[in-house]
Amino acid sequence: MGMFLSRTEIGLAVTVLISAGVLSIAGFDWATFFLAKVYLFIYGMINFFTENARGPSTNTIAKYKEGYAHNLPDGTKKIIYFVRHGQSEWNFMANRGIKGFLYFPFYAVKELLSLFSIDSYFYDSPLSELGRIQGQKIATSLKDATTDELKELKAFCDKDDTLFLSSNLRRAISTMLYGFKPVFERKPLVQYGKLQEMTRNVDGIALASRAKTRPPCPTSEIKVLDPFYQTLDVSQYEGPKPLVQFKKDGLRRIFGFANFLLADKSPVIICGGHSIYFRTFFRIFYPDSSHECHKQKVANGGVVKFEFEVRDGKFVIQDIKPVVKGFDKKKK
Repeated sequence: MGMFLSRTEIGLAVTVLISAGVLSIAGFDWATFFLAKVYLFIYGMINFFTENARGPSTNTIAKYKEGYAHNLPDGTKKIIYFVRHGQSEWNFMANRGIKGFLYFPFYAVKELLSLFSIDSYFYDSPLSELGRIQGQKIATSLKDATTDELKELKAFCDKDDTLFLSSNLRRAISTMLYGFKPVFERKPLVQYGKLQEMTRNVDGIALASRAKTRPPCPTSEIKVLDPFYQTLDVSQYEGPKPLVQFKKDGLRRIFGFANFLLADKSPVIICGGHSIYFRTFFRIFYPDSSHECHKQKVANGGVVKFEFEVRDGKFVIQDIKPVVKGFDKKKK
């Protein structure tokens, strides 16, 4: 007898996996997807214990800053927009306290029903219905352009030298595609791995698991967004974050991203990403710790603009402005 399973049960599990492997080699896609889900389950269990990049202390940040070297000249400056993804299916379930987990059985059944498909509701969680609406509201806000900030953003969207980036996670990709769809009818969205969220939850595990690969378009969005998923620019995609992550690894990713922003030739860069990652970025590079960006998350479907520059050899954020929704006043 094993600790948790009998020899018969272990033998059955091994037989199922071997059979699925043979069928996958024979060209049965459903068997390949099943094995991928087994891999994601194991990966997710390990990731829960080995992902520790979130929340570096002030001292850890200061030490990393002091030792960080770059070759960018003082005065280098860019206009940056951070676009936080809309609500995801995982957010809908997991961010609502006890009430949210009442939905867990429903989502568990949905995940089981997708066991033999390429899609998932937990891993690399897609947008919820509300999340899709939040992405579309960015587009509506741009179309109406009722503020000076929106008019400016709309003008930048029309310029060919504005760069559009997204995290490799689908909720960020889809929010960008919904929010700036006319842009991607003439050029592709760039998929960028260093923007991947800093979390140990399974919704932060990327389905684009290798360099230069794209994630599958969520089933609920295929009719609208699949053509845009197929044309994602993955030429710079180096793959997802490593399985084992410590505080310094998270800082290495963020500083690498910061360097990329300032070194790129584009004067304006619009980035789709995630709440914890964005808040950590602000905490590192915005000097005023009393500002709401240090304490609050960018709201779901929110857009925030700031200037990013090299000053006295350091990377510095200044002039933060909300464009759509801004920071979430309710959640920290």
